[in-house]
Amino acid sequence: MTSTLTEPKAAKAAKSSKPVIVLRNIRKTYMMGHVAVEVLRGISMTIDPGDFAAIMGASGSGKSTTMHIIGCLDVPSRGYYWLDGIDVRSLTDEDLSKIRNRKIGFVFQSFNLIPRLSVLANVELPLTYQGVKKQERRERAVAALSATGMSHRLIHMPTELSGGEQQRVAVARAVVTNPSILLADEPTGNLPSHQSAEVMNIFSQLNAEGRTVILVTHEEDIAEHAKRIIRIQDGMVVRDTRSLPVDALPPRLDASSKKTASRPISARLADGSSPPHGLLLNTDTPSESISRDSK
Repeated sequence: MTSTLTEPKAAKAAKSSKPVIVLRNIRKTYMMGHVAVEVLRGISMTIDPGDFAAIMGASGSGKSTTMHIIGCLDVPSRGYYWLDGIDVRSLTDEDLSKIRNRKIGFVFQSFNLIPRLSVLANVELPLTYQGVKKQERRERAVAALSATGMSHRLIHMPTELSGGEQQRVAVARAVVTNPSILLADEPTGNLPSHQSAEVMNIFSQLNAEGRTVILVTHEEDIAEHAKRIIRIQDGMVVRDTRSLPVDALPPRLDASSKKTASRPISARLADGSSPPHGLLLNTDTPSESISRDSK
């Protein structure tokens, strides 16, 4: 069986100069009893398609709140947020739900896998919500797991996996809907260093294929995988540093991956070429044999 994860639809817009994310003077206030706590105090940033940005800050700085607003998991108290040119304030709850399911992929520190479902069933779940038919759902989930190096664990349960393997499954679940934007909140926080490096290389590969990747971390060595580091302190952006252009390959993409990505990303996207890393996948696992709980 041959399974293909195609280039994210919105990734083709990377050749355009139109930003995919624009935040302007975002403020967020929470009520703690009768006390108003201002977590974000005027966050502004612009993210272009195909960028790889790390948002850094100490605990309580507002970096995760910023990520939740970007991911449409929360709404700002004040300010403006445009996603692909659309004012998010004008969207209904149903619209926001569709965006979260189709346009944005999420990866969290705690993996958030469902313990009673197999690896394959966990990755199929977002496609189930989209109403994708069983055969296509199966093929796309297998392709996503193959791309993250987990095709040998299809019928295993989350409790049978290491932390690094669980995070690889979480990444596969995040990309199976073919989102153009990938958001990761402390994705290596629960992993030892060698597993962190493996997971970060997957993010680098996904960015090299044209996906916009935004990563929240407090670890300097993890942030150095990105092309740009945005530092937040006390709810404000205090520094925004770019190390590489948007259309460059990620700085820590491993050597074997770089060999298959010799052409600039912008050129590959412009001519409609298939992304180079792990997206055209062959698997010898017949769908009929994947039966533990995905029937």
